[in-house]
Order: sequence, then structure tokens, then C-alpha cells
Amino acid sequence: MDHQVKHRGYRIELGEIEQTLRACPGVDDAAVALEDDQLVAYVAVPMPAFASARASTSGATSASGPASGSTSTSASGSTSASGPVTAKDARAWAAGRLPGYMVPGTVRVLDELPLTSAGKIDRRRRPTMKAFTAERPRSPPPGRAARRCRRRAWAGRKAP
Repeated sequence: MDHQVKHRGYRIELGEIEQTLRACPGVDDAAVALEDDQLVAYVAVPMPAFASARASTSGATSASGPASGSTSTSASGSTSASGPVTAKDARAWAAGRLPGYMVPGTVRVLDELPLTSAGKIDRRRRPTMKAFTAERPRSPPPGRAARRCRRRAWAGRKAP
């Protein structure tokens, strides 16, 4: 099956993006899909690293890890071994090796990708972006509170 898609006027072979992400240190496997006109990458990291990543996000994070906002890279471009691969690390890895139109807009880190009985990635069973957005609680848009506050402030004033 050919996994070529047209995105923003470019024909993109999803396998090229997957191959680049698989070359990222700490990534076991990768799958890329075009969802809602956005490239979405799903990367599978080794189980021990994934478990420690979940533990570090629920607790305190160290200032030297990738969560501090800056990811250290060596001269070869590999991410530091100070922690597990994060979505930001995988996206930065792809951005350094692929043209801008091929870099996934969203990267999701999974413990494993769904496989068929033959051991290939089961693209029909992979999670979708809607599954990830459904997990987050809904909050009002950020501007709503500010607009309400301005309305209250101006409500008592009369026009000149």
C-alpha cells in the first residue's frame, strides 16, 4: 500500500517521515498520518523509558532534563541521554532532518503502536487526535474572561 499524501500542495511520502523518526535515539517505532489537514506522528518509546517519562511528568522534573525547555544536542544531532524521548525531542529531531513541510505538526508519544498479527503497524487501530483531545478537560477560551471583565468595566460608563 502506498502511503503518499498531498499536504499543503506537496506530495509527501509518510514512510520518509517515519524512517527519520525511527532514527531518533530512544524511538522504537513510528507511524505518521494526515489528520484534519495536519501531519501527526505517533512514536513508540521503549517501555522503561515511557514509564519513567510518565512518572517524571506526574512528579517534579529535574532542571537538567528535556522538560526544562532546552534540549541539548551533540554535534551529531542526537538528543541527550538525560531522559526519555519526549514529543518535543522527536519533533526537533525531525525538524533538523526534514524540510519544513514534512515536519509533523503534532507528535504523540505512546508506549507501543498497535500491531497486526503479522507484526506490521495496524493503521486502523492507532489512536486518533480526537482520542487525545477528548482526554483533556474543556476550558473556556482564554479571551472570554478578559472580554467579560471589559464589559463589566464599560457597562457603568455612558458614551460622550
